[in-house]
Amino acid sequence: MQPRQLIAALAGALVAALIGYAAARTVTADSSPQASPSSSSLILTPATVADPTAYPSSAETPPASGHSRVVTAVEVPELALDNGPGDVEPQPDYFALAESFAADFGAAHESRDLGHLLDTLHPRIPSAFGGERCEAYVSQTLGSISDMVVLIVDRPTTFELLSPSGDLVFDNALPVYGEWAITSTGERMTFAFHLVLTDEGPRWLTTCGIPEPAAA
Repeated sequence: MQPRQLIAALAGALVAALIGYAAARTVTADSSPQASPSSSSLILTPATVADPTAYPSSAETPPASGHSRVVTAVEVPELALDNGPGDVEPQPDYFALAESFAADFGAAHESRDLGHLLDTLHPRIPSAFGGERCEAYVSQTLGSISDMVVLIVDRPTTFELLSPSGDLVFDNALPVYGEWAITSTGERMTFAFHLVLTDEGPRWLTTCGIPEPAAA
């Protein structure tokens, strides 16, 4: 075979092969194999799928359409938040409680309401330091402070107060720090005391003018 004839024959065979390959790749949408969804589309919700062939339940069959790719949405149950066993009571606002007590305590001093200050004194204080002594001490200090401002409040703790009759231990004692004005001079001074949280409300503590004995 001449070179020119050989080239022509090879060219014809190549064209035939290309035509056959193109015919083999030409398929309809209905006969094409189903595309496998990626792992990111295996779980979908109706709210996040814009594909019109996506349905809320895998049990439903989408209607026939011209789309060759069908994505089936799977219902994902809502997750309930678990806060642990039992109902959790909200924590009280200790700062607001201390502020409320300070306003009440300061108002009693300004109005010289001795009865109210004695009523809000923890009942174990007069028992340990003497009722008459405590009443005389509160009466002497009545009206000596004003403009009481709470600055810091810690969480309740156990507080121990030394007294002549023995150690007094108070649970649920709220440490309170702030400042007040001395009525006679107008000077501002810092204070620190404990409020004991009781069923009747917060109660204040004092040594009724008796210095605390040194710890052994």
